[in-house]
Amino acid sequence: MRENKGYNTRPLRLISEILSLHKGEHITAEQIFSEIQARGESVGLTTIYRNLEKLCGEGVAQKYQGDGCACFGLADSCRHHFHLQCSRCGRLTHIECDYIDKLSAHVSEHHGFSVDSSKTVLHGVCGECAK
Repeated sequence: MRENKGYNTRPLRLISEILSLHKGEHITAEQIFSEIQARGESVGLTTIYRNLEKLCGEGVAQKYQGDGCACFGLADSCRHHFHLQCSRCGRLTHIECDYIDKLSAHVSEHHGFSVDSSKTVLHGVCGECAK
């Protein structure tokens, strides 16, 4: 993970470490809070949000907002694929699919628009919630 600019506080180190452990995944601030508590550490949820925003501002992390739920992940692990977000449970999933790649190419070729796949989130209901 890239070095953080500025102060390297204990909460920032803990959050960075947890994001690194979940590389390629997206987790909520509440999940980070739970993992910190499980380690016997004490960091407030507001502090976690503030530090996540700092990491996003520095380009270290990326925020995905949708349907009342914000998820975070390492920016380097989410550069070239779309995401699916469940509107019921809020889970954010990477999707790597030739069809989606063809859709992106079609939009570029036929509509003159370049899609930023790292920020593209399709909303719906996941298989677990649909049961």
